[in-house]
Amino acid sequence: MGLQFSLMGTVATILKWIVRVENGGLLNIAFEKVSTTITSETEFDVSKDLMGKTIDFAKRALMLKEIPLPILKEIPESLGGGKAGVDDAHSHPNREPVLFFITIGVFLAVVILQFASCCCLGCGIKKEEILENLITEESPETHSKRRIHRIVYLIVLALGVTFLAASVILTIIYFSSTALVVNYLETKPEKPSEEIPLTLPDGLRITREHMAKFFNRGITMGKKQTSDSIDALLRKINGEMSSQINMTVDNILIHLEVGQVLQKGKETLANVDKFKVYTSKIASNIKTVKIEITDLRDSMKITKQEFDDAYRTSPNCQAPGQCDQLKKETNKIICPIEPDAINTDSTDQLITHLNTMQMDLQNQMNDIEKAIADIHGSTENIVDSVQKQINLDSTMKPIDQFWDDANKMSKDIMKNLDDTIGTVEEELPKYLKFIRIGFYILGGVFIFMLIIAALIAVHLIFRALTGHIFSSSKFNGEGCIYVVRESAISKADFVMNGYIAHLWKSMMEGDGLGDAGEFLNLKSPRNILYALNNVCARSTVEHGVGLLRSVGYDNLVDVEKLVESNQVADGINQGRESLIDQIKQLDVPSQLPRADELDNMQKQLNEAFDKVDIKELLKISHPDQLNIMEFKNLHSNLKTALASDPTFIKPIDSLEGVIQQMEKLKKSLTDTHEAMKKSETHVEDMKKVVAETITVLKITISKANDEQELLGKVAGEYDVMTNYIIEFIKNYGDKLFMRLTQVLLPCQDAHIAYAAVTKVSCGDSGGISLLLGLVYVLALNVLFIALVYITLFNLAYAQARLIHLVNC
Repeated sequence: MGLQFSLMGTVATILKWIVRVENGGLLNIAFEKVSTTITSETEFDVSKDLMGKTIDFAKRALMLKEIPLPILKEIPESLGGGKAGVDDAHSHPNREPVLFFITIGVFLAVVILQFASCCCLGCGIKKEEILENLITEESPETHSKRRIHRIVYLIVLALGVTFLAASVILTIIYFSSTALVVNYLETKPEKPSEEIPLTLPDGLRITREHMAKFFNRGITMGKKQTSDSIDALLRKINGEMSSQINMTVDNILIHLEVGQVLQKGKETLANVDKFKVYTSKIASNIKTVKIEITDLRDSMKITKQEFDDAYRTSPNCQAPGQCDQLKKETNKIICPIEPDAINTDSTDQLITHLNTMQMDLQNQMNDIEKAIADIHGSTENIVDSVQKQINLDSTMKPIDQFWDDANKMSKDIMKNLDDTIGTVEEELPKYLKFIRIGFYILGGVFIFMLIIAALIAVHLIFRALTGHIFSSSKFNGEGCIYVVRESAISKADFVMNGYIAHLWKSMMEGDGLGDAGEFLNLKSPRNILYALNNVCARSTVEHGVGLLRSVGYDNLVDVEKLVESNQVADGINQGRESLIDQIKQLDVPSQLPRADELDNMQKQLNEAFDKVDIKELLKISHPDQLNIMEFKNLHSNLKTALASDPTFIKPIDSLEGVIQQMEKLKKSLTDTHEAMKKSETHVEDMKKVVAETITVLKITISKANDEQELLGKVAGEYDVMTNYIIEFIKNYGDKLFMRLTQVLLPCQDAHIAYAAVTKVSCGDSGGISLLLGLVYVLALNVLFIALVYITLFNLAYAQARLIHLVNC
């Protein structure tokens, strides 16, 4: 494990040095721009000539030419792309070719070193020269050459030993890496899913479990939350609709002016009641006055008779002409008002007619109130009927059905994933043995070559000794940074946005979600990688953020499209017809009095008023008819003239009683006369009030009987109501579904599933990391073994030359 982390750290350092600019890397090869209209966003699709682009990309990189960056050019400059991004990438190219050239350079350096050694050490010495050197003494030139050969030899020997040691270490690392790769490919079902995946099958299973959890929780909770939101919206709409229909009914009643009728009727009934009481009081006063007048008349007759009897018996009036003047005066004792002239029947008839009218009018008002109550009572049935016809439950059913379609799609995804996992788990073990054997064979070749190299090295060292030569971090491949590094994710997301938009268009044209997509804002998701890697990772502290909100969905439901749909329009039209039918069934005209009945009632009342001759009554009952002063003067004169005659004491006293009766009667006549004078005005006012009430009732009856106008008013009020309901749904429903969209699909579960995928592919123990590390180890093994053999060959040659020089 330590060797693995050392290797990963080394490779990570190398990659950090290599990648200078996030130029899009393989995105420029794997994707290409799709031709689109000016108004639509940039779309991408998978490259059709992927192999040709890869070869051209590699050629240009190795030839140190500017590599094509078409995708980076399409990325906005705000994300590090555009012309500025391309210019920056060309100005600071990544160092991918540098490793290649370093390897080639080392190899060429070794070859050049070999040729240089040959040249410097005189690889072209002839046999005659060797024989000559054997018999001649060592020259200074030969001594210097031998010293140079010793130095070169020691350097080559040190390099050979170093390369050999490095090859041994790299071979050990190679076997360690192959073991990690094999373990990564092995199935280990005993590992719990909560642990970090260390094998490919484990990673696939954990990914499957997290995806299943995400789909199950997301779809179950999403369906419940959507159903609850729809139910809440429908309850709110039904409440508003009930309120608006009640308001509509009230407006219809206002149109019929039944409120004014009731108000006017109540005022009329109150006035009739007051007038009836007033009239009854006058009638009672008239009857009382008539009785008082009758009593006065009788008293006057008695008093006159008493005076006549006194004239006949009084001794002072027996002489002819003696009391004639007094007799003439007493003959004036006659009641000035004839009681029979006062007719009380007309007032009684008027009171009777007032009672009848009051009862009839009260019954009509009761009927109107009952009709209003029946109309209000039928409002619930009207609401139910209109709601049934508009049928928003059925209209919103496709929104709820979205989750059924999503559940079906998730099952298909999980089935494909299960099939893939099953195929991997079934097929991988079949090839795993051959993969292990291949790795071991390759490792065996390395070991065999190292053993040979070691034997050669030992032999050379032994030969040299016997010839007396010596006296004394986590790391990621470049592709992985575009799914885990935040700055690079923005570029990858831009390309993925275009690619998904291109696929999304095809999917929507194919009606992938059926009827569920009719009222949904199913635009293509955006910035999926950033959402899964960053936004959803913060959902543990930022509650209420769902996956849909994280990938650019503000509102899943297009409320405006919903209320403007044909289903809603048809429902509104059917609701209008239903409301009109309900109003027709109420038969409002039948619950109102007929106009001829009102005319007859008004006619009878006017006739009763006309029968009461108030002017005649005022004339008869005028208090000035009682000339009390005349009778007082008469009483005074008689009392003076006949004071000494005891015969006239009783008549005179009776006359005084008559005067007292007249004074009392005059007071009653004055009150009654004033009341009747006022009643004349009250009668006219009463006629006017009744006429106004009858007029208002006739207007209501006329409007109720005009069915076309009434139903037009009903339709107009219904349209006002539905316009309000539509605006209410747009405002309230938009806010409701916006809040719903913010919490749909558990964002953290999606992040966990995404993290599982990235760990099993790009993590420290991921497949890309292991395979890339193995490739580096393999390349380094080949390189160092080649260097070992080149070094050994040079070492052998140098040793031979050096031994030759030593022996000279």
